[in-house]
Amino acid sequence: MFALIHKNQVISGPRDWDRAFFTFLLNDKNVRLNVPIPREAVDNEPYYIDDDTKIVPAEIVQDGLNSLVEYYQGPTWELLENKVLAHYATIDTPIEFAKGNFKNLIATKRYEKEIKGTKTTIQETEVSLDTSRDGRNIFIQKYSLMQEDTTVNWKFPEGWLTITKAELGQCVDAGVTYIQSCFDWEKSYDDRINAATTKVELLQIEQDIKNEDSNDLNRAANGN
Repeated sequence: MFALIHKNQVISGPRDWDRAFFTFLLNDKNVRLNVPIPREAVDNEPYYIDDDTKIVPAEIVQDGLNSLVEYYQGPTWELLENKVLAHYATIDTPIEFAKGNFKNLIATKRYEKEIKGTKTTIQETEVSLDTSRDGRNIFIQKYSLMQEDTTVNWKFPEGWLTITKAELGQCVDAGVTYIQSCFDWEKSYDDRINAATTKVELLQIEQDIKNEDSNDLNRAANGN
């Protein structure tokens, strides 16, 4: 990253080396270029145009950021002999905007859960059910078309089963129940987000979600 400096002020940066853009800015400042700016930076070293103008390496200085509740403000510049430092301050996001970030997060998490799938037991066999929006529609459409006294050969991930309409209805009910539980999960966090008035409360919600994710991974690793 580099910064273009003219008369001890940063005109542009931090940015990648861009000869055309730097030339445009200098022309706008009526800075005469005796020789064209090099196409590429030379060994990440300062490039001097005249006594008042140079292009120098720029380093970004910033703390870690939790983008749910914080944002960067800046830069403020620290001009050193052969480089500049671009300092960015970490600022708390206004609480209502932070709440919006959290609501987007839990909506994404709910959708991930929603399409993850669930299980039910048919004919003493535990079978996996596709709860993606296309997948669950296949169950519903087939159930609505089946006659009461008919059966259908259904291929589950665990294998083929010949099932009745009642058993197919059980699959539909299991999927609906599971999906509703996902929305109930989202609603419970939505209520907590609405009630939060501080950054600390929102961070606790984030930690609780992370703990749930960790527990889910552990259960998956143990085959549960």
